[in-house]
Amino acid sequence: KHLGSSHFLRLCNLHLPIIGTLPATRCQQGTMLKPVASRWGKTIPRFSAANATPGKVMEALRVQGCAIIERLIPEPRVAQISAELEPHVALRVLAADGADVMLREHADFMGNRTKRMLGVLAKSPTMSEMVAHPLVLGVADALLAPYCERIQLHIGMFRRLCPGEGMQPLHQDRHSVPAMDLKPAKGEPGFFPGAQWGVAALWALSDCTAQNGATRLIPGSHLRSDVNLDMTLKRTEAQEQEVGWTPSEEDCILATMPRGSVLLYPSATVHGASANQTETERDVCLFAYSPAWVRQEENLFLTTPPRVAAKLPQVVQELLGYSLHGQVLGMVDVNGDMGDPQDLLKELSASATVTKRAALPVLSRQTLSADAELLRETCERTGFFYLVDHGLEEKLLRAQNALRKFFLQPDEVKAEVGTSTSRVFPQHSRGWVSNETLDPSRQGVLDLKESLEVGLERPEEEDPQKRPFRGPNNWPKEVPELKEDFMAAVTALHEVSLEVASALETCLEVEPGTFVKKCDDPMVLCRGLHYYTPLGNGDTDEAALGCSAHTDYGLISLLHQTAKGLQVLHAEENVWMDVDPLPGSLVVNLGDLMQRWTNGRFKSTVHRVLPPEPGQRRQCIGFFLDANFDAVIEPLPRCIPDGEVSKYPAIQAGQHKLAKFKVQSGSELDDQSAEFFRRTVEAPKGASVGGA
Repeated sequence: KHLGSSHFLRLCNLHLPIIGTLPATRCQQGTMLKPVASRWGKTIPRFSAANATPGKVMEALRVQGCAIIERLIPEPRVAQISAELEPHVALRVLAADGADVMLREHADFMGNRTKRMLGVLAKSPTMSEMVAHPLVLGVADALLAPYCERIQLHIGMFRRLCPGEGMQPLHQDRHSVPAMDLKPAKGEPGFFPGAQWGVAALWALSDCTAQNGATRLIPGSHLRSDVNLDMTLKRTEAQEQEVGWTPSEEDCILATMPRGSVLLYPSATVHGASANQTETERDVCLFAYSPAWVRQEENLFLTTPPRVAAKLPQVVQELLGYSLHGQVLGMVDVNGDMGDPQDLLKELSASATVTKRAALPVLSRQTLSADAELLRETCERTGFFYLVDHGLEEKLLRAQNALRKFFLQPDEVKAEVGTSTSRVFPQHSRGWVSNETLDPSRQGVLDLKESLEVGLERPEEEDPQKRPFRGPNNWPKEVPELKEDFMAAVTALHEVSLEVASALETCLEVEPGTFVKKCDDPMVLCRGLHYYTPLGNGDTDEAALGCSAHTDYGLISLLHQTAKGLQVLHAEENVWMDVDPLPGSLVVNLGDLMQRWTNGRFKSTVHRVLPPEPGQRRQCIGFFLDANFDAVIEPLPRCIPDGEVSKYPAIQAGQHKLAKFKVQSGSELDDQSAEFFRRTVEAPKGASVGGA
């Protein structure tokens, strides 16, 4: 599924609020003001942003065919969206003022004093928070799940009802798609009345009142099979025979709601805008969702072309249609082969920032040892570089796909392989980690990420504490391919890390095997990382990072990243600098143990990860090579200048790593560490890596 529906749906304690009725009155123009309850006693269920859950909203839609969640988007965000849209709306001319009507057969339906605008996501990027709001998306995904593998955005339309606009005819939305016999049908498991073709989310960008054109609808109308209202009000002879009930204005209820609220309804619910009898405008935006195999009502590939979509969050890109449905629907040509539209967008994003990345040294796996001088200079300055020509793209892609499937599982599934189930010491070195903070000075401010920690597969130890960081991994049965695909990448990354270690021996002109021989039974950790920023969640700490400032513990780290966010700290200028993804590359950096081993000559640089934009996913694979647990690491004589003593005492690699794990948990933080972490947190944000 596009989203893990079970993650959103916990159908328990479902109570629909009862709304009182108002006496019917008349407006200045003689139009009946609709009550908030129908003549049959049906109401529009209402929820607050605090008490709404996908399960409760689903049940409301099932019974009543509509639901309102009030003030779901905070006022500052609504104001920003309105400000982004206004320059585009202001240029539009009403039909009543002489504008050409493009779809003349729909002229009466569209209205003479209504401004409509498509392509809203290209005009207001902040609207991503509406279209991909987790509550709305969770409901839409669950309703449509029986009919498709993935959902899509069917249309995104801004509508401004100007003063004097009349009532819109009552209609259903399902006729934008030709009729078909869909399974599951009525009476079959998974059937949801009226939602086979889609579900709509109507967002209020201004207060929607009885006077300014609030949507009127008929609760329960989605349950009827004897109504058929085409939006053009034209029916075929066969459709006429289906009609046995004609909706009445007396059956309607007004969906009044404050700015920032959203009205949800399945495609078969009868509805229509009311008249605007005020001197002000009423603004709404409609986002409708449908199965991904349906022809979209709005041609979103033209209104939000690739160059624009590449700048939007990935979850929004996929909703627009830049994704595969099943294995093949929606393919594009990428690098001379059939590929995923996501790969095309990544290429566009990469080409726009290639100059920004060029400052970080780029080395080839094929010529590492031959480029000894450049490698040595890089390690002495930052210890960070891109590695290309590594040959792991296919394995990394399969691993990333399997990890994505794992991270989309409900938390209770991931918890089955959580660190508490680990058979390795320390426990939190293996399994699913739901939250952590790498910077111990920021305990209580959790990083916005989750991870799956694995190591080299080894038999279970009789006493894990006697042989730390060694043993078997646990794997989720719900993602059977994860073990094979992820471990294939781990094995390949391990080989690359040893080649880097060998190249470092060459550039230091030390005896071959100096590093590699102490890594023949290494402590290896590989992390599948999923960074996220919750959408519409006001509880997120503003100080939270994707990954807080830290240095890596061991010898050599390899990173395969899929989006921006990584930053390194320029030690001299105390400025954060971006390390963006370079297509076809790994990011290589050195850790604390390598800095000790080279007596500080090679650098272990502080780095962090910024949180993604709301709704954006950033998924990475981080591989970390450590020496053997019992290996004694002391500064190489070649790295100690004549007449000086070593900067670091000898240390056992395993004890070093265990100590670092303790610092990470915040249990041990000496004065020197506290000062180090203070400096990394307070460093300002800078430009891309240039002279770092």
